[in-house]
Amino acid sequence: MSTDHTILTDKIARGTLPPSPHDHTSLRLGNGQLCDGCDKAVLGADTEVAVGFAHGLALRFHVDCFGIWHVAARAATGQVGELRSTRRPAAPRVQQ
Repeated sequence: MSTDHTILTDKIARGTLPPSPHDHTSLRLGNGQLCDGCDKAVLGADTEVAVGFAHGLALRFHVDCFGIWHVAARAATGQVGELRSTRRPAAPRVQQ
């Protein structure tokens, strides 16, 4: 088990990170702000996963930390299954 995995599961158990499902995610290049999972900077060469909740909470993760958090949060709430995208399919393009 990795150190980041232990840190993230401990944060969920303590309530520092929510186990509840999030409403949306987006990807962008990091800008040096801290990952809410591992507490290390998400640098410009890294991809940052921004996670938003309906109640206004916003979190940021490294891609790996997001995956660990998502799986651990689902396990903490009794949800099981594979990690799936919540992205909606793009609308079909109309040929002219």
